[in-house]
Amino acid sequence: MTVPNLPRSKRFVATSTLVIGLASSALGKEWMKSSAFEPDLVEVYKKVGDTNLDLHIFYPDSKKPEQPTPGIVMFHGGGFRKGDPGAFFYFCDYLASRGMVAISARYRLGDQLDCLKDAKSAMRYVYTNSEKFGIDPKMLAGGGGSAGGHLAAGTATSKLINEETDDLSISPAPAALVLFNPILGHNDSVNRWKPEIRKDFRPWAGVHAKMPPTLCMWGEQDKFLSVEVMKEFQKKLTDVGVRCEIEIYPGQAHSFFDNDEEWVITTVGRADSFLASLGFLQGEPTIKEWVSKR
Repeated sequence: MTVPNLPRSKRFVATSTLVIGLASSALGKEWMKSSAFEPDLVEVYKKVGDTNLDLHIFYPDSKKPEQPTPGIVMFHGGGFRKGDPGAFFYFCDYLASRGMVAISARYRLGDQLDCLKDAKSAMRYVYTNSEKFGIDPKMLAGGGGSAGGHLAAGTATSKLINEETDDLSISPAPAALVLFNPILGHNDSVNRWKPEIRKDFRPWAGVHAKMPPTLCMWGEQDKFLSVEVMKEFQKKLTDVGVRCEIEIYPGQAHSFFDNDEEWVITTVGRADSFLASLGFLQGEPTIKEWVSKR
């Protein structure tokens, strides 16, 4: 089922280049609220009972690209218990302004296995409908924050946890990962699942040589992962030949990345540079200009 939206009136495309830095002033989070952005398309990718799980799609220039275009699917945080796709509307709007098809996905809350099943279903749906959305299936990235970062990584590592109705011949693995303070399942603290399911749920335990290039951004004071563990995750990937870049921001706690304007500029700019290095974006980041228009 497709629910079209009216084109957004606030699409700001910046064309000048910049050197990424901190904003001169932090205006807070008001402009980052989901109500400040309107997706170009909302489409249901899966229905579970009476619940519709939807994709919120942001197009470059508010219209489907005429040629296959790089894309990304984002998953919000909230400890697998709360949150909604609006958390990454600002990020999707920005990436759309840079030429990508950017999507923020809804998933069920509460049961962690259902969360991962939905994330994998969302990726499979986008791959299956890539032509419909104007996406180049060879250049579909995944990303997320906190629990959503865990889910995005899980789409590249999990083999056993799948929705029964999914076409398992379609890999949900993205071509790149952009992770904002992902949880990763470093500690195996879930005892109610079979050991093989516990392992499969944890990206930490599922690292393999065919994982995509990965960017992780953490705060130095993140209560869920120490700096030593962050660096160990990077080493786990690089040891099997996977490109993994990490940024550790001094003095910052968990979920620092959307605290205010300066961290939006810093982290989004870093994500932009990473995606550009892989050919998903062209030119220098325009995040400062984009923010200044808000």
